[in-house]
Amino acid sequence: MLFFYNADCSVENPHLSADELHHALQVLRLGIGNKLYIIDGKGNLYETSIQEILPKNKNCILKLEKHSFFPKNNYNFHLAIAPTKNTDRIEWLVEKATELGVHQITFLHTDNVERKHINTERLEKIAISAIKQSQQYYLPKLVDMTKLKDFFAFENLKNNCYKSIAYLGKNTIPLNDNIPPKNNYCIMIGCEGDFSPREIDVSLENGFLPVHLGNTRLRTETAGLYATMAVKWVNSNDE
Repeated sequence: MLFFYNADCSVENPHLSADELHHALQVLRLGIGNKLYIIDGKGNLYETSIQEILPKNKNCILKLEKHSFFPKNNYNFHLAIAPTKNTDRIEWLVEKATELGVHQITFLHTDNVERKHINTERLEKIAISAIKQSQQYYLPKLVDMTKLKDFFAFENLKNNCYKSIAYLGKNTIPLNDNIPPKNNYCIMIGCEGDFSPREIDVSLENGFLPVHLGNTRLRTETAGLYATMAVKWVNSNDE
């Protein structure tokens, strides 16, 4: 199955974006009769075939053969993480967390973070590539650098949400033993310098549980992937 992405695809107008069109016709050299599976990142799958190729403008006419809608999982996972200093590592995390079905990633502007800016446009392209590769139907929401006071005001943190903050320190409980299934989740992961004591205190005041990710000290991106896999695992029987 050849998966393509177009957020603007519809039953009335099945088509490819300019980038995906170039990939289909110029790189893959698809022709009349070839099937294309288009996802919009919102749960829709459009099964189409190439009906006609228009060489002058390097376009094609697609025939819609079937439209399917896939509902979301019975849980929602929001990963809040301070970006790493190394760009490659945070890009790796976005790719892998997307493949595992993360629903939202918020990049935290914490006291000890060294990277103050991220390229959300590039990260979204990585996420799009990941949902196509893993054949998923929902594109995760990526939220640019956010200060903690603004993060705590997010609407999806207010009701029926299991909230935890992972950090190195005493009086933390193991994350794996405390994740309820079929829930909404938000797990906070700090940068290489961890969260500051001030940030830990204010997170606990906002209802976040103090957790740890085992006895070893993990890199930021590894911790983010660990949390993603933990949430997926506890809900794996219901997917």
